Amino acid sequence: MNGDDERDYAEEAANQREMEREQASEAATAEAPYVVVRTQNAGAWAGVLGNWNMGARVVNIQDARLIQSWVTDNPGALSELAANGTSEPWDWTLAPAVPEANLHEVVALLVCSPKGRKAIEAI
Repeated sequence: MNGDDERDYAEEAANQREMEREQASEAATAEAPYVVVRTQNAGAWAGVLGNWNMGARVVNIQDARLIQSWVTDNPGALSELAANGTSEPWDWTLAPAVPEANLHEVVALLVCSPKGRKAIEAI
């Protein structure tokens, strides 16, 4: 191999590795669960689970929406929302989505059912 061939080969290998990383990232995002996250001081949030470190009580979510308020006598309202959605979406207020949120002091991480996710996204 001459110098040009070696550079071409190295560049092709680097491009292949980059493409494989992008595909792995896309696959991980496609499989990531939709969650409701409750924090100590930043309220409750809904979004697609990114990275997390439960030892440090830190969670990253994408397409993150702050659950601003809800009206209910049910103390398990967030669990119910994550599991079954809601038949009363007017009782819930969610902020518009931001691309990403890093949440600290996480006290609960609830994985949503498909029904729960659909309901949250409809609010």
